[in-house]
Amino acid sequence: MQWWVRWILKVGRASEQVHRSVLLLQDLLLTARLSLPERQALTLELYQKSSTYTPGGTAFDQGLFSWEKQVFENPTWPSSGRILVGAAGAGREALALVQRGYQVVAFEPCIPLADAGRRLANDTLGLTFHSGSYADLIAAVERREGPLTPLVHGTFDGVVLGWGSLSHLLDAQQRAVLLRTLPRLCPRGPVLASFLVDWPRGGWEQRLRATFLPGEAPSFFSPEAGFFHLFTREEVEALARGAGYQLRHYQEDPYPHALLELSPKPL
Repeated sequence: MQWWVRWILKVGRASEQVHRSVLLLQDLLLTARLSLPERQALTLELYQKSSTYTPGGTAFDQGLFSWEKQVFENPTWPSSGRILVGAAGAGREALALVQRGYQVVAFEPCIPLADAGRRLANDTLGLTFHSGSYADLIAAVERREGPLTPLVHGTFDGVVLGWGSLSHLLDAQQRAVLLRTLPRLCPRGPVLASFLVDWPRGGWEQRLRATFLPGEAPSFFSPEAGFFHLFTREEVEALARGAGYQLRHYQEDPYPHALLELSPKPL
């Protein structure tokens, strides 16, 4: 190998290492300094500035991903009926489900995305769109208050927790309450949840995190996704079990997701 080829490769590896170090430092500082509400607010702000999730954006215009299509063709998923889509972005999944013949009610906490979703609903028969968060959904079900109160009138045949959104619920208690809330809205149907999973980190990265953030960090940060929680399969199973669900399907490739089905009640 010629010397200049080795030099280019060496520079490339060094640049990559510097980039990883900067991202790790950013992650550590923001995680250490911001409270959970501040992290959630920053995540929403990042999504507000992104155009990829609105019509014309790269993510929106892809329609359903291959793994989503497989779930919606699974015998566990209802062939028709009324579907609830939470953290729906501007309506990528919701629109695709309407096109498959479902009646869809969707909600989204990011105001610009929710506004785009409402515009989409104005032109889409069978789609209703609301502005609200998972916290608002819990408030609507438990206390009949907040912007999502209209959702508690009637039941659903299936629930979609929008693309990766379960990981953006940073508080473990809130995740548990959300899952326990869903059977009251969808007493017989399945739930599709997608999330980010834990990944092997380098030894030096683990040592830095252990030094600056002793104990298990509640969340991680990236400039693209904001703050997120990383799941293990065992954690997903425990979360589902605590709400009365079982894992009908679990897969991490090409994107981590699980299809939850209510466990049969003992006779």
